[in-house]
Amino acid sequence: MTKEKEQVEKFREAARELKTDQSDAAFEAVVNKIAHAPKLTNEQIKTFVQGQRAKVAKPARPKDAKAKHSK
Repeated sequence: MTKEKEQVEKFREAARELKTDQSDAAFEAVVNKIAHAPKLTNEQIKTFVQGQRAKVAKPARPKDAKAKHSK
């Protein structure tokens, strides 16, 4: 068995232990989706992360709150 197949088998075994696969067909579909996902460029990753940060941006603190903490 090649090293890649050994890793896939370990992944499958771990997923089964966590009971994440409700059916073999659904599990195989997810594994294939992950295995065949395109590799992102650094620019694509940067854009993705910036978008995620924008979605969960922290609310701005009121101006008077800054003054209270800096005393």
